[in-house]
Amino acid sequence: MQFSLCLALGYSHPDVMLETLTARQYVEWLEYYKRDPWGEQRADLRAGIIACTMSNRWRGKNEEASEPADFMPYTRQEQTAEEIKFQIQSVIRQVEHNGSGRNNQH
Repeated sequence: MQFSLCLALGYSHPDVMLETLTARQYVEWLEYYKRDPWGEQRADLRAGIIACTMSNRWRGKNEEASEPADFMPYTRQEQTAEEIKFQIQSVIRQVEHNGSGRNNQH
């Protein structure tokens, strides 16, 4: 969090920032971040929400629903080769079942 705050405030390093901010100011920034996060993690969440929505829209009846975290690179656990193969096959089945996905109206 300290490096993200440095980027947001224009400091070169957390050491420099912590010499400048008071403890109260630092806590206020942490509280602000909790209410309105910024940075790459937030961007990953937005992208995860979009990817999750699309994935769930085209999933099969017996397939488990996705969550935004499933599409966020730092929230998932590493996948095995078998899990990756299953996901690829699942996407192929969805595309084959739904055609190219174009002009399909449900």
